[in-house]
Amino acid sequence: MALSRDFEERQKIRQRQRRIERERRKKLQKLWLILFGILVILIIILCITKCGRSKVDTVAPAQATEEVALDMTPAPAEPTPALTSIPAPSAGNNGLLDLIKASGQTHHVYLTFDEGPDPDVTPKLLDALRRYDVKATFFVIGREIEKYPYLITRIMDEGHLVLPLSYSGNPDRLYADKNDFIDEVNKTYELICDNSPSASEPIKIYRFPGGGGENTTYGSAKQSYKTELARNGYYYCDWNTTIGDESGSRTAEQLVQYFKDYRPQLNNLVIRMCNTDKNANTASALGTIINDLLNEGYIFSRLDQIEGAGSVVNATTAPNAAEPLNESVTITAEPAASAGPAAANTAASTAAPATNSQTSSGTTNRTGGATSTGTTSTGTTSTGAATSGTTNRTGGATSTGTTSTGTTSTGAASSGTTNTSGTSVNNGDYLIPE
Repeated sequence: MALSRDFEERQKIRQRQRRIERERRKKLQKLWLILFGILVILIIILCITKCGRSKVDTVAPAQATEEVALDMTPAPAEPTPALTSIPAPSAGNNGLLDLIKASGQTHHVYLTFDEGPDPDVTPKLLDALRRYDVKATFFVIGREIEKYPYLITRIMDEGHLVLPLSYSGNPDRLYADKNDFIDEVNKTYELICDNSPSASEPIKIYRFPGGGGENTTYGSAKQSYKTELARNGYYYCDWNTTIGDESGSRTAEQLVQYFKDYRPQLNNLVIRMCNTDKNANTASALGTIINDLLNEGYIFSRLDQIEGAGSVVNATTAPNAAEPLNESVTITAEPAASAGPAAANTAASTAAPATNSQTSSGTTNRTGGATSTGTTSTGTTSTGAATSGTTNRTGGATSTGTTSTGTTSTGAASSGTTNTSGTSVNNGDYLIPE
């Protein structure tokens, strides 16, 4: 009996040990399953992260509902021009558009963005610029720098030029007084320098909000402020074309088409675009505009990259210059992109008889921003008479006219007036105001 009970006890012990062993194995299996599941999840997360990073670097521009599809054409083979040492400006000689035009460089485009920085739109603009490896210029507002200093640092860190527009962003306050004006400009410039990643000081170039033309809002004050800018070491720079994004109401496709319709045929383009919270479509259209200009062979530069600037800085103030370097045309209606016909009025009178024929001499007066070309009258007398004439032209575009030719019989005085009209032609860099 004792042996039987011992056997049963040993049997129970073995059964209990086997049960414990089975439970231990089950626990180990569960633990291994849990560890395996965690490992699989980690692998999936790593793969997603890696794919996401790769997609950021290689994906085509985001396609919004109104966005224009971008053709990923690489940047041109020509290297971006090195920074040029632009001489210090002087009063009456600090218009950067004049300097760009007089430099003789061709096929350069300067992308410029006004206002901002904006936390939503500015990064999108920067992404598009980086995608095509082109550099641009940002005219910014001081108060926005104080809100988003990291954006200024990013803009400069990615190789773009940052310049002052105003501190307050309020034209009434900016243009109210000469001292207030220059204080806003200098304060904004100092904020730019304070947030520069390399602690460098960019060239001093300023842009008047609304443009620096005399016919713009506060135009008279701006003309005197240009001298104040020169005294403080600033050039000023307007633009000669836009994409029509001021209101923020156009779609990306419409912005691209606007640029094509109103873009002037110029050697060098200074394109003005906006950088505010209502300009998301500007960021969408930017890639297409860049791509089209690259296909035309344009070189993208910052406003401190002007080839040959040093050799022409004094040419803009040469005495007795025949014509201004920076013509302007006001566009008042769509879709006409050129100014209307220009009229030339010529008055000529003959003087007392002389012994031989002489060519007339005259003084040319121009009103408007565009170039006019004319040939003064030539008079010949039988016994010889000197002729003189004064040509007055009014117009915003190029006009070409030839005055009449008259002959007197014996030198008696005669007079006449000739009116000639010609077809207007765009023949120079011009400013398209807002």
